Amino acid sequence: MQVASEAARSGDWGRAATEFSRLRAQDPRNVKWVVNHGVALERSGDRAAAVQAYEAAYRLEPNDPSAASNLARTLVADKKLKRARRGRNDALAKHPDHPELLAMSAAVQRLSKNYPKAAELARRVLLRDQKNVGAIKPLALVYADQGKLQLADTFFRNALKFEENDASIYVNLGLLDDRRGRHQRALGHFEKAISIDPQNAAAHANLGAIALRYRDYARAASSYQKAVDHGLATCETVSALGYAYEGAQQGQQAVENLKKAYALCPNDAELLY
Repeated sequence: MQVASEAARSGDWGRAATEFSRLRAQDPRNVKWVVNHGVALERSGDRAAAVQAYEAAYRLEPNDPSAASNLARTLVADKKLKRARRGRNDALAKHPDHPELLAMSAAVQRLSKNYPKAAELARRVLLRDQKNVGAIKPLALVYADQGKLQLADTFFRNALKFEENDASIYVNLGLLDDRRGRHQRALGHFEKAISIDPQNAAAHANLGAIALRYRDYARAASSYQKAVDHGLATCETVSALGYAYEGAQQGQQAVENLKKAYALCPNDAELLY
């Protein structure tokens, strides 16, 4: 246990994942080891294995707040809101004031466009802990969704004071600047996110979007390819990759990716055309 914890504290997540895996093998029903193994796997870049660990922890103990909140967080990221709500509700029934669960509930409500409820839940956490980044971020996103861009920017910058190496905050700051036409500043934020987390697919995709808009096709293709390689293989990213290759006059790669995009979204007439 001590070796695993020390590796996690030092940021050696690959080693931490190995050590927590050993602890799980010794005590497979220990929810704490399973969750910590998931966190280490996620931080080391193996998100798919991390999700499997969170699901295993949730099956062992659905009412464990750490198991429920980590699984809900990944489900929210994958837009699987029904499953996220189910797990969150079960755990909240046992732990109604747990900050991670409340923050995750705020994220789910925000994605469901229930902005007043999302803000209320986030503020409940912040009344007790003003430094809780997990609550600051969904509240900032609520303001962004409502078009209150400066307020959202302020909250994200406050979050950075407590989590300066959170790549997702830089991605969101970049999105806010992009919406305000500050494209060069947005690029800087996306590049900062990538320097922190080279596998951050959202940062690569958003950097690619700006490059494509300015007809920097080579950079757009490179960025979108990295986004796809790191797990963001959606209609939007794969089709944009195809258009970037088309602009770079790489016809074969363009057709291959547009075919892939059409397979993902067969009702998209533009892709078929």
